[in-house]
Amino acid sequence: VLATIANLPENEDPLPALRRRYGSLGNLRHAEVAILAPNETAPSDWLEKIRHSGQDVPEWFVKLVGASPRVVTIPVTVGGRAYSNIVVISNPFDELEEIWSDMLWLAAISLAVTIIFLMLVLLFLRSSLAPFDALKFGLAQLEAGKSGVRLAVSGATEFRSIAAALNSLGATLDRVKQENRELV
Repeated sequence: VLATIANLPENEDPLPALRRRYGSLGNLRHAEVAILAPNETAPSDWLEKIRHSGQDVPEWFVKLVGASPRVVTIPVTVGGRAYSNIVVISNPFDELEEIWSDMLWLAAISLAVTIIFLMLVLLFLRSSLAPFDALKFGLAQLEAGKSGVRLAVSGATEFRSIAAALNSLGATLDRVKQENRELV
């Protein structure tokens, strides 16, 4: 803006050239530019209009980021004569909308990955602790006084050694029961 003002011709009204130049910019994504008459001020609802364009972004997120529109007024003075004011208002809300949208996607993907990971951990734990059910069943059979209780020796090393010890205990109990019957 300052470079444009510095290059304006001094012998003619610069407003038409300024309007053409800033009209050719089209819609700027993160800023609003307006050329106002020297005694004209920016519309009071301009900042409110910009804020409402970012309605999808929660207010707490806007405050967390600390983004707020800034208004810069630059007087157009050529040859010592004030012709107009150029008002530039920054608009951070459309960028905040993109960031908020990206954060929502990232949170959703993170949640999905976490849930999948937890389910895989639970399946792994369930399969690796399955021999406990067999041990529990074998001990309940021994407690009920049943004969011939034997467990399949499988799973981790610890489970295999416990199953072997439980099988040995079952065999010993069966032998003691048989000896008791013979003594009776």
